[in-house]
Amino acid sequence: FSSEVAAPERNVIIPLLKVVCREGVRTVTSKGQQAFGCGDGMEEILASRDRPRRYPWTPYVSWEADGILFGHFLSPTSEDVAINCFACEGHPNLWGGTLLLTRKSDRWKPVWYKPGVITRHCRRVSLSTGRQILFCEETDGGMGHSIHGLYTVDFTKPKFAWHSVVLMADTYSDAMLGGVQKQSIDRVTFEDADGGGALVRVHARHGRIKLRPEQDGERLPAPKVSSYAIDFRLDGETFKVTPETAAAARLFGVR
Repeated sequence: FSSEVAAPERNVIIPLLKVVCREGVRTVTSKGQQAFGCGDGMEEILASRDRPRRYPWTPYVSWEADGILFGHFLSPTSEDVAINCFACEGHPNLWGGTLLLTRKSDRWKPVWYKPGVITRHCRRVSLSTGRQILFCEETDGGMGHSIHGLYTVDFTKPKFAWHSVVLMADTYSDAMLGGVQKQSIDRVTFEDADGGGALVRVHARHGRIKLRPEQDGERLPAPKVSSYAIDFRLDGETFKVTPETAAAARLFGVR
C-alpha cells in the first residue's frame, strides 16, 4: 500500500532535530553522503538532555532520520510528529526506531524514542475519537524465515512492531521447520466499513506442505498456493478479523 511517511526535507527536519539534538545535529555520514540526523544514538541524546554529556558528539550522522509523519497521535487535538530512523538499531529491533515529538505552546518537545517501533512505511488511521494510530508494514528474515508483516502503532502505548501484528506472511522451506510454506501479501486496500469505521482488506496467498524430518536435504516439493481476501475491521483501537474471513486468517496465524 502507499505510505504517507515522507522523506525528510531539510527545511522540515532540521528544526525538529535541533529541538532534540541541539548542537549535535549533523548533515553528512561518515562516507561523506548527505543525510539528516544527529551525532550520537538517540537514547543517549535524550538521557543527556538532563545531565552533562559523557563524551563528545561524532562529526557525522550516527542516528539518521529517514521518514517523517505528522498527525494527532497522542490526542484528537495534539500536534505530533513521528521520525523514523534508518540503520540506527540492530536486527533484534528491526534495524530502526521512532522518535516522537509533540507541540505545546508553539514549541516542539521530545516525548520518547523507542527502538523497534518502526514507522518506515505507514498510513494514518483515525479512531472514532479523532486520535490517530498507524497501520504499517515491514519485512524481516532470518533462521530460514522470510517475513512480511502488517501491524499497528499506537503512540499512547508503543510496542515492538511484531507485538502488534495484524497479519504476518511467513515463508520457509525446511523439513526441520515442519515443511515448505509459501505466503505472501500481494495487496492491501483501505475502505469504509458498513456502518462506519475503517476496513482493511488484505489480499494474500498461502500454500503449505508438511515434510518428515528425514526428507531434509532432498529436493523439496512446491506447495499449491491459493489466494485469499481477509478483512479486518477497526474495533475501538485495534483491527479485528471479520467472522466471514476468520478461517482464511487462521492460515496466517491470526486468532
